[in-house]
Amino acid sequence: MEQQAPGGIALVLGSGLGLDIPQQALLNHFDEVWLVDMVHLRSTRKSWQGSPKVKFIEADVTEVLASVTRGELEASQPKRWLDNPDIRFVLSANILGQLPVQPLAWLEKHYPHKDEISLDQWSQQLLQAHLDYLCAFADRGAKVCLIADLECHYAESNQVREVVDAWRGLEQPLPDVRWEWRIAPRGEMGLNRTQTNWVGGWCW
Repeated sequence: MEQQAPGGIALVLGSGLGLDIPQQALLNHFDEVWLVDMVHLRSTRKSWQGSPKVKFIEADVTEVLASVTRGELEASQPKRWLDNPDIRFVLSANILGQLPVQPLAWLEKHYPHKDEISLDQWSQQLLQAHLDYLCAFADRGAKVCLIADLECHYAESNQVREVVDAWRGLEQPLPDVRWEWRIAPRGEMGLNRTQTNWVGGWCW
């Protein structure tokens, strides 16, 4: 964020509850902060203290949910906001690996005939489309920051039993920084079960 000149718009994709977003730093640095997610809870809106700089936008960042409801496996390239030159900074806030999760659950329930290979390929395409979307902002001069899970480690009795690739087989570029997130310490998932995610951060 600090590599970009002050002013303009900061676009946060997957703003969530806002607990891990530097709210005051964003408000100090940019003229406007646009928070994009499917839902913004009342507590989230309150946490931004009614700042006139903040705009809450409820939107599908993949731009594919309409086709999903028709049972179509499309992963078209998102284009919303790419034509806005005032967007100076874009943050994808730990949503990359989550993008296919709910659509897949919906498809499996309403279109159970869909084969697993096609669903896996579509999931990869959805992730790649998001990465290409971020690159398109960078090509237009915005600074871009991607925060995303790399791997999810599930353990029992201190032994890792399963490792899940959050990128679903896509090649992961070397992150600028990576860290461990103890998303479910012992006791939250069960007496002896834990979940630890490795998270990466990229800036370009």
